[in-house]
Amino acid sequence: LRPGRTTGGHRLYSDADVALLRAAKALTERGLRPNVIFAMTPEHIVREANAPALEPPPQWADLIDAVVDAGRALDEARAAALLDGPLVQRELFEVASSFWLPLLAHIGALWEAGALSVGVEHFVQQLVTSRLQAALRAAPGASGPVALCACVPDERHEAGLFAAALALKRAGFVTLVLGADLPADELLLAARTRRPAVVVLAATALLSQQARETLPLALARPPLS
Repeated sequence: LRPGRTTGGHRLYSDADVALLRAAKALTERGLRPNVIFAMTPEHIVREANAPALEPPPQWADLIDAVVDAGRALDEARAAALLDGPLVQRELFEVASSFWLPLLAHIGALWEAGALSVGVEHFVQQLVTSRLQAALRAAPGASGPVALCACVPDERHEAGLFAAALALKRAGFVTLVLGADLPADELLLAARTRRPAVVVLAATALLSQQARETLPLALARPPLS
């Protein structure tokens, strides 16, 4: 904050300053550490504070907690059994969208709040990501319009990307997945090569300054004739 000053030398905070402080306080009450909040932009702080808190769907909450416990113990066999168990009775995409993705959001929130180590977060994340990737590969091929899917520059979390590509593939799109941390120029080259009907960019955090500058330019350029 950079408050103004009254003629008497007292700090003078604007309504925006007060809103920002209230938003930061709300995030600390959700369990985020002050140093994490300090690293956010003011816009990000307010947006996160106004967003509804991520809670696991009630019908999956106990199972999500069980996977987190298995992750804390680094018990791969138990975590895998818990992740795969619902597939016996439920369709894969329902499990992915209602269980696996909320699980990732939950462990991410726990890590950001300092309640989970980065090693455990990576451990569970990799188990889920590998299942989403396998589901995408196993899904029947399609012959519809092309969907180009990639993570933005500096983004290395691929679970959301694979889930989006799986949904598109189920909807009849030919999905081209270019993976994590794709430079803007490579995205442009792929778009010029295949001329997709849809471009899907996955990100779990705010874009870097370079990405904010280069991605719109890349996507706005006309394809080569």
